[in-house]
Amino acid sequence: MIENKSEAIEIITGYIIECRDRGHFLTYSDHEIIDGWINEASHLEGLLSILHQVIPQYYEQNAHKSCAPKLERVDSKIKSHLLEKAMLHSNSKVI
Repeated sequence: MIENKSEAIEIITGYIIECRDRGHFLTYSDHEIIDGWINEASHLEGLLSILHQVIPQYYEQNAHKSCAPKLERVDSKIKSHLLEKAMLHSNSKVI
């Protein structure tokens, strides 16, 4: 579990805003999704690694749209990566 949640929110929100290259704020629903990722992640570095794999590509694919796409469209993909990472981490403890 991520210990400093407010710092994690600030870092992740800043990263997403920088990647999407539009506006300076996220929607309330985007903040709720980020909160869910933070609650599921075991540590911030792992979550940032997953976001780095998914978010830039997501915004590049949707750059032609007039509004910034919502994070709900990548939520399940990121949660799947988080679950995969958690399973790998738990399996490495068993060995």
